[in-house]
Amino acid sequence: MSYRKKHIKPHLKRLKPKKPFFKKPFFWVCLFFILILTLVYFLLFSWFQVSKINISGNNRVSSQDIENVTLSNINKKLFSLGSISFHSDSMLLLNKKSLLSSIMGAFPDIGEIIINRKLPDSVDISVTERSQYAVFCNENNECFSIDDNGVIFANFSNDAKSYLVLQKSTDSQALHLGQVMIDNNIIDEIKKVNQDLRENFQIGVDKVIVSDYLQFKTSEGWSAYFDPSSDLKLQISEMNMLLKGEIPEEKRKSLEYIYLQYKDRAYYK
Repeated sequence: MSYRKKHIKPHLKRLKPKKPFFKKPFFWVCLFFILILTLVYFLLFSWFQVSKINISGNNRVSSQDIENVTLSNINKKLFSLGSISFHSDSMLLLNKKSLLSSIMGAFPDIGEIIINRKLPDSVDISVTERSQYAVFCNENNECFSIDDNGVIFANFSNDAKSYLVLQKSTDSQALHLGQVMIDNNIIDEIKKVNQDLRENFQIGVDKVIVSDYLQFKTSEGWSAYFDPSSDLKLQISEMNMLLKGEIPEEKRKSLEYIYLQYKDRAYYK
C-alpha cells in the first residue's frame, strides 16, 4: 500500500460530516416522550374537563346535594410533589359505576340512576326516586317507607293505618336506609294475593306479617296464611274456591283464619 493511501485515508474518515441531531434515535425518543406528556397533560388538565352537571328526575333529593357528591367523585388526585397535589376533573377518568354507587349510597330515596358523558364537558345524571309501596315495621314498631323492591328508604312517622303495613322480625339488627328488608319475590307474592282479594271479593289487606309463612290480615278481621315456598297460584285458587263456595260473604263475619299452607287441603275457622 502506498504511503498516500495509508496515511491520508484515516484522515478522510475523520473529516466525514456528523449526523444532524434530529437524525439521531435519541432525539426521536425524547420527542416522542415529550409529545406523549403533552397529550396526557391536555387530556387530563385541559380538554374534557367537567364543567356542567345536568341533573333531572329528582324531586325529594336536592340537585345541589347530588352535584356535590358527583364533583367529589369526579375530582381525582393524580399525584403529589411535596405539599402540592395535582387533581383532574377530566371526564375520561370518570368511573360511572363508582359514581352510581356513591350517589345511591348517599341518597336511599334514589332507586335508579342513568349517567351519560356528553363531550366535551358535560355529565348528564337522570335519577328515578323510589315510590312508597307500603310501610315496613319491625317488632320494635320502628317504621319506614318501603318500595316494591323491598328497600326501606325513609323514616315513616305518619299514621300507618292508611297504608299497607309489612311487618317482619329483624332480630334486633340495626336498620339502615337503603337496606333490602323483604325479598323482591315475596313482595310480588304479596301483590298477587292483595290484588286477588281486592278485585274478586272487594276485601282489603291491612297488614302482612312476613315470616316462614305470609299472614294476610284483612280489613274484615280474618287472616289468610300462605306458604311462600310452595305454589302460590294453587294456594290462591284454593282460597278463591272457599270464599266463593263454603265461606260466602255472610259467613265471613265470624271467620277467624284460613290456612292455605298445606298441599292437600285448606283449613279455616
